[in-house]
Amino acid sequence: MVSSHLFVVILALCSSVRSTTAVISSFVGTLDNDPAARDRHLLPTVNASNAAATLPRGLENEDIAICFDLDVPLQWTSEEGELRVNGFPFHLKGISCMSILSFHFSTHSPIIHFYTFNQSIADFGFETGTMYPGGLSGKTTVRDVFTLLRAEGFNALRIPFSAEIALNPDRILRVQDPDLDNLGHMARLAKFVDVAAEFDLLVMPDMHRLYANGGIDALWYDNRTPYSRLLEAWTNIMGAIEDKWNFAFIDLKNEPHGQATWGNSNRATDWNKAAEELSKALFGRFPQWHGLAFVGGIEWGNAIQGMRNFPIDLGRPDWTRRVVYSPHVYGPDVYDRPYFNFGFPDNLPGIWESSFGFVESLYGQNAVVIGEWGGKYGRGPSGRRDKTWADTLAKWVVNRCLEDNFYWCVNPDSSDTGGILEDDWTMPVKPKLELLRRVQPHPSLLYGTSQGNVVCLSEGKYANPNCRRK
Repeated sequence: MVSSHLFVVILALCSSVRSTTAVISSFVGTLDNDPAARDRHLLPTVNASNAAATLPRGLENEDIAICFDLDVPLQWTSEEGELRVNGFPFHLKGISCMSILSFHFSTHSPIIHFYTFNQSIADFGFETGTMYPGGLSGKTTVRDVFTLLRAEGFNALRIPFSAEIALNPDRILRVQDPDLDNLGHMARLAKFVDVAAEFDLLVMPDMHRLYANGGIDALWYDNRTPYSRLLEAWTNIMGAIEDKWNFAFIDLKNEPHGQATWGNSNRATDWNKAAEELSKALFGRFPQWHGLAFVGGIEWGNAIQGMRNFPIDLGRPDWTRRVVYSPHVYGPDVYDRPYFNFGFPDNLPGIWESSFGFVESLYGQNAVVIGEWGGKYGRGPSGRRDKTWADTLAKWVVNRCLEDNFYWCVNPDSSDTGGILEDDWTMPVKPKLELLRRVQPHPSLLYGTSQGNVVCLSEGKYANPNCRRK
């Protein structure tokens, strides 16, 4: 962080946060254009050493937390190769979420009910149809899953959507529990985001596909759903949750491919130009929301080489600093490419470097966050090659200071990757959790407090001590 963006104020003792009792009287905050607003933006830092029982794996030894008053919206930026909240680094450990199109709350805990046309890899969120229940079938509650995620240090959820669902925001689903009965899709999303906040989980809606019962679309629009309707879908999603402190990111389009291009010559297919147009429209429509826009690559999400000549530029430096490049990376369990058979695995770092690793080293500006990666990790059709691939990627991202990521996924019924839960939906897949601990052993934690309008940040740190950027 640049010293001109910092100030130090001495404050009196404030009330305790969660189980934290000791408070440090000095704190560091970020400047903004409103002196009155900035003075109430941060509360004193608090000593978190007495709160170890409430902190997830990797944060047990953190000493301090920085607290923010939510009267001023959290300011997220993507700069100098890092995600930052109010100027402080945020180390992201995310995961794509289970299908939550319809879920209901019992007296004691929320219970997920899946409504899918089939059990294919794409059916993991609000992007699915609403045909019949399956999935968890009451074996595991939302709180069970969220408890596991928080204990393992996950701090963000990627929630797949379809434009079709978002364009029918008030469509009512009847569910067993009266708390969610007669709620529309967006009201149900808002309830889900509130529950995620109870577990200190940030959320990122992901426009996964256009239609609830369709596949992943090559482009971000078609004749039935033109750009104007896509913008309407995003407006409905963001409008439902814009006031939630844990709504931090949006994933503009899942895995452009086929005719999708990255350049400056074809408005109909240049994904980078569409991402610019969509980001500017949404940032303009929601000026009080200061989250980040994730932009994936073309060729099923993995190729962002085009940004060498055509980086995302939103026309305003403050908006451009809210763009995250988010490639998807998969191994031989998902698609057995030729380079998994010749020179493997020593050839992988060079391939990843040319695909997306160059961004931070070449430009030193916007952050890179892997938006999807995963596999069966030794249990799939490629055998131990997929495990070797994942272990190699884990080592490489730590060495390259690129460990921020969203793993695919929670669900065990992803046909070619599996999930972090076993097929019974009750037991975790321990080798995968151990892999993810190596990638991001010290994730940040942005957590709510008993004061209601205050959240606190335990910053975490890089797995590689040589990565620290200031």
